[in-house]
Amino acid sequence: MSRRRARCLNIRRGAAVLLVLAIAEVSTAQMVTVQERAYWGVVTQYARGDRGTALADIGAWAEKDLGRILKSVEDLEKSARRCAGCEERLRFDALPLRAAILLHAERDRADRADRMQANEGRAECAANAHGRMSERLLAPAALQPGGVPFAARFAAATSLHLRSVLCFLSGRNWAEAGLKLAPRDAMLHLADGLASETIAVTGFVEPNLRLVRDTRGRPISGYPDVKPKEELNRALRAFDEALASNPKLSEARLRAGRVLWRLGRGQEAQASLRQAAIESEGALLYLAHLFLGQCLEDDGDLEGAIDHYAKALAMRPDSQIGAVALAHAHSRRGESEKGREILDKGLSHSGRRQTVDPYWNYLMGLTSLAEVLIEDLRTESLK
Repeated sequence: MSRRRARCLNIRRGAAVLLVLAIAEVSTAQMVTVQERAYWGVVTQYARGDRGTALADIGAWAEKDLGRILKSVEDLEKSARRCAGCEERLRFDALPLRAAILLHAERDRADRADRMQANEGRAECAANAHGRMSERLLAPAALQPGGVPFAARFAAATSLHLRSVLCFLSGRNWAEAGLKLAPRDAMLHLADGLASETIAVTGFVEPNLRLVRDTRGRPISGYPDVKPKEELNRALRAFDEALASNPKLSEARLRAGRVLWRLGRGQEAQASLRQAAIESEGALLYLAHLFLGQCLEDDGDLEGAIDHYAKALAMRPDSQIGAVALAHAHSRRGESEKGREILDKGLSHSGRRQTVDPYWNYLMGLTSLAEVLIEDLRTESLK
């Protein structure tokens, strides 16, 4: 199907949804409050493409008012669960919940970015009323036709976004929320594992409000304790679950190998990384060679390590990490001159790189990736 034809079908489908909403509202006017009409009006405005106005308008809604909207959705959801084809079910299925989720989430991201800028770039992980609204609307949206795939993809994208802005625990919470709705979704298991792996390696999670209060009764913000080995094992289980759901998910295999290496399980790590090198391409293949080289070097196999470091460096000639690893392996083999030559060549690329080495993004990920995933959802969902 051509993109233009798909776009026309989406527009017609969107018009049908709005028509059902209008008919339902007229036939049950006594059940729809002025506040609800105003809210869904803002959401529809967003769905039709007027994002700027809708984002500004929704920002003025107080949490208590959003709570009333949420209750009306949940009440209608309960009625819809009891019947198929009845008026309540038609009204519920016609609610533009996906647009509402995307709208609230975009407002939350914008507000979070503003807080980070005001805080000199420090992580801002507390969800505001709009972030909480997007999460609480997720389960109702999953009940609508085609809702579970949307909920799974949205939760995974949000988890990746939060990890990229240093909100690791929040990212894991979103992956877990998605898994409650789609327990076998490979990307959600991957996102879950990514958060745990990052927590384990950095030793950091964002502060939470603990059940401890100061002398004035105010909650004290504290940093939860991190147990790296437990986090690594949790990450490994998540990557294994991802591979059980999708054996071709090469990133999960790569990361499982890296985690096995961190746990001191060298032979298992090598097996996983060798398979990842067979299945991967691009940045993942580059990392597979780097990580496998490190495993082999730890095992005393300098020849194998040099081979994989050289393959990684051939893929990314400007990689300083690859150059340093290869130079070090040659030096350990007694080839100091060769090592210095490789290192000098690698350092000569300093300041002339066009892209960031994937090695440096391995733990945090890229904010742009989540933005692409969310934009794809917006394009598909806002009919």
